Amino acid sequence: MTAQARTGDRKARERIVDAAQKLFAAHGYAATATAKVAAEAGVPTGSVFYYFPTKLDLLLTTVRERAYSGTLSVPAGATVGEVLAAAAAQLAGVFERHRDSQVIVFREAGTQPEVREVALRLIESSTGDVARHLGAAPDAPGKRACTTMARLLVSSLLLDNFFSRDATGPVATAEVLAGAR
Repeated sequence: MTAQARTGDRKARERIVDAAQKLFAAHGYAATATAKVAAEAGVPTGSVFYYFPTKLDLLLTTVRERAYSGTLSVPAGATVGEVLAAAAAQLAGVFERHRDSQVIVFREAGTQPEVREVALRLIESSTGDVARHLGAAPDAPGKRACTTMARLLVSSLLLDNFFSRDATGPVATAEVLAGAR
């Protein structure tokens, strides 16, 4: 296969995932036919199944590939308050950029156990990342407190992005958690 063909394959696959994410978020997984996904992506219906053996595989891919990657950027020696502020700003940005994935997870996790499992792994990954940075802070509380603060921050940001989208929410959440130690 030539480099040009591989690039075309990647672009077609990306268009399929983009289309699925848009349609699953707007109409729900059950109400979205793969033919609609193909039409939205501008590919033949068979191409959807070339890249994704089942519709569920496509759904899980939209959740996995459009989520937090676990790469917080926090300066060395950052205090707990600084870690929380940095994590809140970065995660809020990620969650906002991938809001369609969040809509899909909230809608489908109750009926698709696989979606719930992927979502739980992603939430635990982001929580663990924040907790590790908190634990490295010079003024870090104990491990349990770091984990609890991280869990509260991540959960609060997810809910805030989904239900209110208040631009001051992430900052306020970080400030409250930093003061609650």
